[in-house]
Amino acid sequence: MEVSLERKDLINRKTTEYQLMKLDSMKKQLPRYIKKREKDFAKELNLYIENNTMDGNYIAEPDKIPLFELTENVFRPIVKVAGALTPAYSANELALCFDFYVECVSKLNELTTYAPKIEDFCRMVNISKKTFNNYQRNSSDENMRELCEKIQDYCTARAADGAFSGRLDRIYTIFHQKSSNNQRDNDPVQNNILIQNNTIMNDEMFKDLASKYSSDD
Repeated sequence: MEVSLERKDLINRKTTEYQLMKLDSMKKQLPRYIKKREKDFAKELNLYIENNTMDGNYIAEPDKIPLFELTENVFRPIVKVAGALTPAYSANELALCFDFYVECVSKLNELTTYAPKIEDFCRMVNISKKTFNNYQRNSSDENMRELCEKIQDYCTARAADGAFSGRLDRIYTIFHQKSSNNQRDNDPVQNNILIQNNTIMNDEMFKDLASKYSSDD
């Protein structure tokens, strides 16, 4: 039996309402979820070190992105329900997640070099970089805008430190700072555009123009 459009619409609305309610319920338990993620991260980090240690030294696999498997797991969304809904955060909720992210960055850099990325943070809180940018520029909450600025400052500073110490490749750092942290070396060049009149003047037009300027004298 075919379901009517009205019935489908009702089902979709009820499903969305349930997902939103579930997201809200999960956000209220955010400190507990972060605490659990901290414990999971500690276990995963120790296992990663164990699997990549030889004769007491950590050895990165040359054909893999450093820490890829570990960061993919650690930075999976903390708050997520089935479907494509995106959680909406308060400044305090996002700050809790950022504190945890900073802890992770610190631990990862004890092992090897990891440049913190706004994109990784966004994945962990299950929002897009575009949503983060919107928080940063357009949020009605000044604390939210300020927090996003602090997050970007942190990522920018750590990447700069990595390049200065030689732990991050210079070319990669330049690309990373421009693409992820919206940094640039200087202000963009202002190009003054000269609009050229390409009209071909015939003899009469030339005489009229000469006459006009002659009359101005």
